[in-house]
Amino acid sequence: MSGKFTGYEVDLIELVKKEYNLNDNQLVCRAVRGAISQLLFQEALSKNPKLLKFFKSQERFMKKFVERPSQQKRFHDELSKKVTQKDLDQFEDVFAKADKIVKKLAKKKKPGRPKVKKKRGRPKDKGR
Repeated sequence: MSGKFTGYEVDLIELVKKEYNLNDNQLVCRAVRGAISQLLFQEALSKNPKLLKFFKSQERFMKKFVERPSQQKRFHDELSKKVTQKDLDQFEDVFAKADKIVKKLAKKKKPGRPKVKKKRGRPKDKGR
């Protein structure tokens, strides 16, 4: 199998491989397993509209539930009992590091074909 990636994507892939000590084969296997799992889950939901409707209603309920100030306070209190600030900092560091890398690698590419540099000087005679 082969794939075509932009320079940006190649840099991200290399960083992930280095960070998690993976070789090419391990990375591809994990990515394929994750993609297949996601596709199967989406297919299962699309074939069962009742289940899809249930999950959507639960998502709306959780959004309303979490938006209440009393529930937010309760959530933070429960979280602070079970998780220390050190644990939270470690958790956030992983995402902060990944975010820095992605921002650093993100480059604005100019759309369209690259400009062709004009050659200087007099053109050569092709007939001679």
